[in-house]
Amino acid sequence: AVPRQAATRAPSPALPFGTDSPSSQKLGVLLLSQGAPDSAVDLESFLFNVYEDPEVVTIPKAARWAARPLAWAIAKTSARGIKRETDGLLDAVSISESQQLKIVRSQGERLEARLRETGVRAQIFVAMRYWRPYISEAVEAIKASGVTHLVILPLFPQFSVSTSGSGLRVLEDMLDADPEFAQIRNTVIPSWYRQSAYLEALAAKIARACGDAEAQGVPARAQVGAKDVVREEAPAAV
Repeated sequence: AVPRQAATRAPSPALPFGTDSPSSQKLGVLLLSQGAPDSAVDLESFLFNVYEDPEVVTIPKAARWAARPLAWAIAKTSARGIKRETDGLLDAVSISESQQLKIVRSQGERLEARLRETGVRAQIFVAMRYWRPYISEAVEAIKASGVTHLVILPLFPQFSVSTSGSGLRVLEDMLDADPEFAQIRNTVIPSWYRQSAYLEALAAKIARACGDAEAQGVPARAQVGAKDVVREEAPAAV
C-alpha cells in the first residue's frame, strides 16, 4: 500500500512485481498530476479544490469547520483577479480539455509505446488532484481494467508535500477505504529528479535559453571599452 508517511515525506519505492508468474499479472501505470480547469467557467471550482486541500492551506484542527468557506472565499477572489488581469479574454476561452491534460495523455501514450518496445505491456491511467479526471475516477477505471500491479508515478521530479504528497495522501485514503483497490499491489515512484534522461533534458533546455540570451546580446554602449562577461558567466552558472 501507499506508505502512511506519503503525505509528509517521500515514500520508498517497492519492488515492481510480486512472486506471481508474469502471465498472471497485469501492469498499470498511474500518471498523477495537479490538473487544470478546462475553461474560465471552471476556474473558480478548480481553485476551490486547490485551496480546500489541507496540504495547501493549513488550518488548525479547532478551526477546520471554516476550511470550505475560506476556500470558496479565496477561490472567488483569485478567480476575479485572474479574469481581470486577462482583460476578459479568459471568459472567451472554451475548450474540451485543458492543455495540461492533453500533454499528460500524450506522455502516457508515448510511455505505453516505449514500454511495449522493451517487452513490457502496461495500461496507462491519468489522474488529476484538483480536476478531471479526478483520482477517484482513475481508481474506478483501474479496478475495472483487472490490473494486478500498479506503478504510481507523480509527474513532479521532486517530492513535495503540496504536490506529490497531496495526491498520494488521497490514494492512501482510498486504499484504506476500498478493499478492492487495496488488493492491487502498488509501487510508488516518489521522485525522479536524479534520472539521467531528466537531467540531460533539463540541461539542454537551459543551454538553449543561454543561447537565446546570447543571441539577444547587450547594448552597444555597454560593450565599448569593456569585456562582455555575461557571455561567460551565464554558461558558467549552468
